[in-house]
Amino acid sequence: MTSRASAVAAWAGVVQAALLGSTRTSASLDAAPPDVAALLHALDARDTSTERRLLARAAVLSAYVRAGRLPARRATPPDDPAPVDDAPVVPPAAARLLATLLVGEHRDVLPEWLARAAAGGWRAPSPLLPALLDLARAAPALQPDVVRVLGARGRWLAARHPDWSWAAGTSSDTARATWETGAPPARVMALATLRADDAAAARELLAATWRTESAAGRAKLLAALETSLGPDDEPFLEAALDDRSREVRAVAAGLLASLPGSALVARMTERARAALRYEAGGLLRRARLVVTLPGAPDEAAVRDGVQPAPPPGIGERAWWLSQIVAAVPPAAWTAAWGLGAERVVTLLRDDEWTQPLADGWARAALRHRDAEWADALLRANVLVDRHARLAPPRAALLGLLPPARREALLVDALVGRVGVSPVELLHGAPPPWGDALARHALTWYRRRATGATGLGVTWATDAPVAESLPMLATRIPPALADEASNGWPAEPAPPWPRAIERFQSLLALRRALHAAFTP
Repeated sequence: MTSRASAVAAWAGVVQAALLGSTRTSASLDAAPPDVAALLHALDARDTSTERRLLARAAVLSAYVRAGRLPARRATPPDDPAPVDDAPVVPPAAARLLATLLVGEHRDVLPEWLARAAAGGWRAPSPLLPALLDLARAAPALQPDVVRVLGARGRWLAARHPDWSWAAGTSSDTARATWETGAPPARVMALATLRADDAAAARELLAATWRTESAAGRAKLLAALETSLGPDDEPFLEAALDDRSREVRAVAAGLLASLPGSALVARMTERARAALRYEAGGLLRRARLVVTLPGAPDEAAVRDGVQPAPPPGIGERAWWLSQIVAAVPPAAWTAAWGLGAERVVTLLRDDEWTQPLADGWARAALRHRDAEWADALLRANVLVDRHARLAPPRAALLGLLPPARREALLVDALVGRVGVSPVELLHGAPPPWGDALARHALTWYRRRATGATGLGVTWATDAPVAESLPMLATRIPPALADEASNGWPAEPAPPWPRAIERFQSLLALRRALHAAFTP
């Protein structure tokens, strides 16, 4: 057993003793590493209180387990000391607030704290770096913002713990060394770094080791080619379609489908045009989409990524149709039919195969970052929750829209001009929000809280809406914080009291945050 594993086992004993009570069981030191056990025995000799001994053991083992550098497995020269940080530490009030956010329930405010600190050129306090790195390890979306406030000491610390390697900072030189000798996850990150610097050279590095990589390793490394993906990658990816691993083939097909000019996209477009055509309207008939359902995928279609077996609850032919449509750039349809995205999506309302087509177009819009199609699909409200396994979430499509267009769609949803529930869309709209959107959202939530939305609203239907209210507190522009605090009912009906209380608490916390960073 390694020193770290021994310490973890000893820590588990301390936790068990604390839960069961020191009078019922004791925390054995048998599992502790020798150096730690010696320290704990010395502390035991200084105090006869069982409770204080338990607390001392908890303090020592907790620090040992959570230390930024794991014990060396072999004798090595001592590390260079941490470099001196030129960046100033955040003001004391901001440091206290960060400590609260790291252990409390208001972590929704942490991204704003990180943004304010980075904008001011500040760094996080050194004592809080391990907790911050641990938190971000489990929350990848926070990692870019965390890296900006670590400072030189934080990056130095991150380089000495494998779980924090994502924050260490990787130059091309160090990435090349990591590629040669690093652990599998670090090699994937190194390849992505090298791709950003020289995509062709990085691809050749992967080609050189391709046959020696495991199937799981090949899939993860191939996915790293998404960084700086371009037409020159097509031959390598096309060859990967014949890999013996299904996972590798799926990654290759997905990347090729992201290249509009690839041969795979051309093949899938041919299949899609055989399955779907547009008939213009006339005096006596309406324009419509005509669907000819595809048959079971042949060997060539399977090679191109069409999976024969559908997920539970999805019909086979609907599944095949959706996959084929998802591999075609949405702009190909508008070009072929001479119609805008909004007009094409409108035709779906008259077609029995609306859902597989809408789901496929949604995935294609996300893959090709097509804002026109994303906007049309969201406004038409043709993506239903029961097909969530096929289509991307609405929030992902919303993220494709420019801020002004995104806010216009949200306002239309809030005032009823678009027949989609605003809650999911509001969750997917990152801050900062404009004043107009914030005020419309406040009005909408206040009406729900006061019961002014008419018939058909029950506790069951209002509970998810009330649960989303605290999210609004993290999106309100700071200048509107006081306005947002007012106008709520004095005695709201369940389930609103707790939601409004949490909303007000988050608003107060954000006021404190902005005050902490204000000189």
